Amino acid sequence: MRNTDRPVPPYYLPISMMQFFSVKVIEIMGGLQWPLHVYGIVATRDSQDNKRNFLFRCDREHCQTLASPQDSCLRLTRPSRAIVMVNPVVVEVDLKVKGSRGPPSEDKVLSEHAFVHNHTGHRIKPGFPHRQLESTEDSTMEFVFAHLQSAVEATITVGVVEGSPDFRARFTALTAGIDEDVLLLDFQDGTKVVVDDDGFVVLRRRVVSVEGTGKLILRMEATNHGGDDTAVVKEEIFCATKTSRSQSYFMLGFCKLSIIIAWSLLP
Repeated sequence: MRNTDRPVPPYYLPISMMQFFSVKVIEIMGGLQWPLHVYGIVATRDSQDNKRNFLFRCDREHCQTLASPQDSCLRLTRPSRAIVMVNPVVVEVDLKVKGSRGPPSEDKVLSEHAFVHNHTGHRIKPGFPHRQLESTEDSTMEFVFAHLQSAVEATITVGVVEGSPDFRARFTALTAGIDEDVLLLDFQDGTKVVVDDDGFVVLRRRVVSVEGTGKLILRMEATNHGGDDTAVVKEEIFCATKTSRSQSYFMLGFCKLSIIIAWSLLP
């Protein structure tokens, strides 16, 4: 959002970005057994900022349980900004499995690994999801991502304007032309949505990349916590812009939600 509300130089243009859709444990070795109580980090480093841009970050006391090979996707809660792909992107993985008993020194490694992604060298076709397997002696993990050739950053905010926030919801975002969802919030995240003191729904992820001349499609399924579990389905399409904001509303019957997209170019 750094350039949403201020004039940008004329040489700022949509640039190559990397969008992650999922990170999944495909296979475990080294004596590991399901379920896995996972903690640690998955992060990227790019030319925009050499600091880690976390995709997954979970401490030992709040580990995520992966129940089986059919339920083994990490709960991605970031990135905090778009991942720039002008130069190769480094992906770092440092994940451990918490033991049922004992101190941290007895925890086992799930994956300690890093790889560099260069869309030119990997011959990734822009605008299509790519599945990449990365193996270590402890596990094999699948990373699903896409290269967007000329993209802008979109930061999504959902606010409760009227009515009760006592509902469950699933929010997804996708860009026109890429048949893969970015999961912003899921039914599994709680018995009802969490709303902060300012009235905004707390999302898993807020930042997505969108083709500079493309469209962002935001979809929502919601059920009233005290109702009959009939899902209300809404969809809104936003045309990408280089700066400024786009706004729309979802009328759910039991509440009214404000949807705001903050657009930004990255240098």
